[in-house]
Amino acid sequence: MVPSLEEISKEVGLDQGKFTKCINSKKYESRIDEEIKEAIKLGIKSTPTFFINGKIINGAHNIEIFKTLIDEEMKLN
Repeated sequence: MVPSLEEISKEVGLDQGKFTKCINSKKYESRIDEEIKEAIKLGIKSTPTFFINGKIINGAHNIEIFKTLIDEEMKLN
């Protein structure tokens, strides 16, 4: 079961009145839509996403993966 934003907002102690007002106002909806479009354009499919010398790494990985990729990139430059 995926918790709803409302459930999460309660769990973290947000003021429910302010939270509901913010969500209902859609004040940030266009900004979020633009961020999503930019992420799609860049090939971002998950969080976290990392870029190492232009190479995209989607998702969480062991530190050794990053060390290996960085070491390989350093050899090329």
